[in-house]
Amino acid sequence: MKHYLKAAVVAVLFAAAALSPAQAGVIVGTTDTNPNHSNSAPFGSLQSRFFYQQVYDDSAFSGALNINQLTFYNKVLPGGSPVPGPFQIYLQTTAQQVGAIAVNFPDVSGATLVFDGAIPALSGGRLDFSLSQSYNYDPSLGNLLLIVRDFNFGSPASPMFLDSDTTNTVTSSRQYAGPNGPSGNLKTGLITGFNDVVAVPEPSSWAIAIFGLAGIGFLAYRRRSKFSPAAA
Repeated sequence: MKHYLKAAVVAVLFAAAALSPAQAGVIVGTTDTNPNHSNSAPFGSLQSRFFYQQVYDDSAFSGALNINQLTFYNKVLPGGSPVPGPFQIYLQTTAQQVGAIAVNFPDVSGATLVFDGAIPALSGGRLDFSLSQSYNYDPSLGNLLLIVRDFNFGSPASPMFLDSDTTNTVTSSRQYAGPNGPSGNLKTGLITGFNDVVAVPEPSSWAIAIFGLAGIGFLAYRRRSKFSPAAA
């Protein structure tokens, strides 16, 4: 019986690890909890903008990262409607610094196009972009630059506001209103997740957990029955 009990316990521990909502990746920025500081650009309200840039300091990354998902957060001022798109998103290693993004209009010729399409649905306070092209970022080579290009002009009736960084030391952004010259304004950057993927348990993990719990329950019942005092 000891062997059965041991196997059941191992099954439960294994399944618990598989079922835990573990997250991986990097989240850059410290969330500003003031709702008035949330940012509707670039996905919640276009404001006739053509381009949006955001730079992330290399110190925010502990090492090289193969980026295949970008996440932006809608938790401080939840709700609203994102602009449907289409959008293009580019990533690039850059010498540009946080708080000092160039006013020149963005040049995407040296950047990697990682997303091209309609915006994903807002779910659970998250806007998750699954990238069509992963990007290998090495922080030892410089900071990381995000470029967003929109092809719409207008805003939804109820704009969506995304969480922004409160420090302006690890990330900052700049918006551009026209294609032919320096323009735009410097702002705090959006809190951004890189590969911040919430694990979804596989059906087999649930099956193992149920089997293990059932096994422990059965063995406990057998043990209790075996040592129950006889009726008088």
